[in-house]
Amino acid sequence: MKTAKKPTAAILILLSICLMLSACFNGHLVVTETPLAKETAVPGETALASDTPVPSETPFSEETASPGETAAPEETAAPEETPEDRPLRDSYTEKVVNVYDSCETVGGKKTGKSSAKYNLRFYDDIPDVPYTGVNSFLKEFVKSEYTLTREGSVFTYDGGEGFLRIDTARQILTLSNTELFDYHPDAEEEIKWSFNTLSESSTTGGRDKLISLKSYDIAAFSGEDEAYLPFSLVSNLFCSALLHNVAYNGRDLYVIDMLGLVTPEVTDEDYGDGFREPIENGRSQSLTDFNYNMLCLIFDNLRGYTSQLCFGDNNLLTIGLDGILELYYPSIKEQLHSTDYDTYSIGLMRLFSGLSDGGHTSYVAYNLSNVLNNVIGDKMYDPEFSPLGEYLENYIGFYQNASLITQARIASLGNDASGSTYYYYNSKYEIAYIGFNTFDTDYDGWEKYYSTMKEEDIPKETDTYAFVREMLYRAKKDGAKKVVLDLSTNTGGNSDSLIGIYNLLHNANGNLVFNNTVNMSREVSTYLTDVNLDGEFDEKDAEECKKFDFKVCVLTSSVSFSCGNLLPSMLKEAGIKTIGERSGGGSCALALQTTADGLAFLRSSSFCLSNDRGDDIDAGVPVDLDLLGSPEDSNPYAGFFDIGKTSAFLDSAY
Repeated sequence: MKTAKKPTAAILILLSICLMLSACFNGHLVVTETPLAKETAVPGETALASDTPVPSETPFSEETASPGETAAPEETAAPEETPEDRPLRDSYTEKVVNVYDSCETVGGKKTGKSSAKYNLRFYDDIPDVPYTGVNSFLKEFVKSEYTLTREGSVFTYDGGEGFLRIDTARQILTLSNTELFDYHPDAEEEIKWSFNTLSESSTTGGRDKLISLKSYDIAAFSGEDEAYLPFSLVSNLFCSALLHNVAYNGRDLYVIDMLGLVTPEVTDEDYGDGFREPIENGRSQSLTDFNYNMLCLIFDNLRGYTSQLCFGDNNLLTIGLDGILELYYPSIKEQLHSTDYDTYSIGLMRLFSGLSDGGHTSYVAYNLSNVLNNVIGDKMYDPEFSPLGEYLENYIGFYQNASLITQARIASLGNDASGSTYYYYNSKYEIAYIGFNTFDTDYDGWEKYYSTMKEEDIPKETDTYAFVREMLYRAKKDGAKKVVLDLSTNTGGNSDSLIGIYNLLHNANGNLVFNNTVNMSREVSTYLTDVNLDGEFDEKDAEECKKFDFKVCVLTSSVSFSCGNLLPSMLKEAGIKTIGERSGGGSCALALQTTADGLAFLRSSSFCLSNDRGDDIDAGVPVDLDLLGSPEDSNPYAGFFDIGKTSAFLDSAY
């Protein structure tokens, strides 16, 4: 089989990095005492109520800088250094820590142990915030090719796909691309076995993103050969659409790889045990303050669309995270600044209930560690937790709707339609229903198939593209003239499966489009799909697609999220009808991030999926035929599976 070309942001997950040791150099710091920038109401002016309307989001406007973003021209001369400009000492100590990046098996038990070591630097005035040389990090964790140039206090790390420039005199970061150095080579090796290949890719628009570290009271240091930044900030900057990051839990470094593409997951007894000390004895003030500042920097500058945030005023783009918390939720800000771990845990949970955007941005650390779950789990029921009402309403409503849809599906199509995937055929109306709740890609299964080219090795049970392909052939054999793709309880997944399914109905050739909300660019990647599974990407695949000449529609609901939102949008633009209820939205690729104290969370990245027109589909896709009943109905989704009505609609629509 032809190996797919090097993957881009478009081909992986909507839901990055490995490691060893680094060199150490002397350095100095240039930073001011300016505290974290805050925008508050003008004296005498009343702060907006949380339900006050705000201007609609314009993510591609180039006129307004994000909070903390500087508009100073790059060529501005660096200011003279004075003692007042350099309040922090440049003296430091170094610490060699373990790197847990694999699950070695000892006596049949995965230990997560590793013999790798890494040097962290701790500056004396911020003693609990670990720093790393960016050059060292890239060599050992990202393992991608890049060049480093230095001009005085300006360090430029250029990876071809983009660059990171650090001006340690002016304390400014410049990013040319938020996915700076593409994917980890180990991940590329894992995903090369695919039924898709990248045919071509182009990027239009774009601008450099400037971030003022001073605005967030975060310091960059110059070393002899490289710039030094806080370890967690560097790790978060170089995290791609792969759910992969490196966390420092106060004791050692841990590769957190939620997809298993780079390394198996470390065990809880290693990762979780590192949190016992701060849980029992409290958090350090320097780490606590830095952690808050870094969270503000990330959500102010690297966010995707914010139209679905639960924060009531929804103006993250204009006043920033600190502005929102200062004006409307000061208790959350106070909790995040607390050195008491229980109080901090409540603050984190409340913060992410406000940053919740329908299903992408979420706090996940307690899912990775029993130690943390024991702390967080109990606090979720604490009256002080008090998550935002909209978060609870959305959370409860999502599961209630999914349950009602499943009940309606079973009532109309039978118990065989109750699983995560199903096929149903009605001979009277010559209509087939093909349902799937996630988009899964079984790379191991495809590697096996393309090694043997045997029909029995096609991963039909574990791969969504393979399943849908097989069901389309089954529908043809059954005599179906019409097909309903049921995404009404689909919550998303892997865009590799998505583009494959789209191409089954689109001549084996389709585009994935990303709008970048940080550098305002638009990336279009064209993928070819091996429809006939002969290991080639050629005109025979488009010919094979002609067999699927059905009248097709897509069934969606408010539960249809992420890829379950994108596929209907793409198919609708291609002329295929949508029925049911407006989809639930969610268009951003996922990024796995960590707090400064090693707690994992997911956020909507700046890579926002779109259709060929470049539409913002984050708030969902409207339908051509509304099947939703009245809220007063015992089950407003009962009409979703009205076979006769759907069949008549398809007959009239095509």
